[in-house]
Amino acid sequence: MTRFLRNIPIWGWFLLILLNVYVLYNPAGLSIFHLWAAPNEVALPVKLLLTAFALLGFGLYVYGAWRALGPIGLGIITLIIVLCIWAADFYGLMDARDASVWSWLIQPLLAIVLTLGFQWPKLWKAATGRVEVEDPDTPAA
Repeated sequence: MTRFLRNIPIWGWFLLILLNVYVLYNPAGLSIFHLWAAPNEVALPVKLLLTAFALLGFGLYVYGAWRALGPIGLGIITLIIVLCIWAADFYGLMDARDASVWSWLIQPLLAIVLTLGFQWPKLWKAATGRVEVEDPDTPAA
């Protein structure tokens, strides 16, 4: 199983994370959020089970991104994405004041940030040839 997960390319992780984010919320109305908003359409145990699986996956991605990049790295990636959006708005490629654009754009942007964070060790190794190993259970020498 570990070998299989290790061989998933970065775009595969992006698609998995994007799917997870869209399962939690999407503007089309087919999400966990909308499942809870409709009071009696689905039984409570099913809602709880689906919510637990979706939040478990999302939590793993957020934790992996946080551990790999830390707050400064996540801030830098977020800043770069915000500057790209600003440039796209400045040159008329998108309208940043349109709420419908944001309702569909925020999920892929979040998936990009989480994918870069989650795959950062692999990207770092490919860029530098070095592997960083951190074992929190081993005291520093």
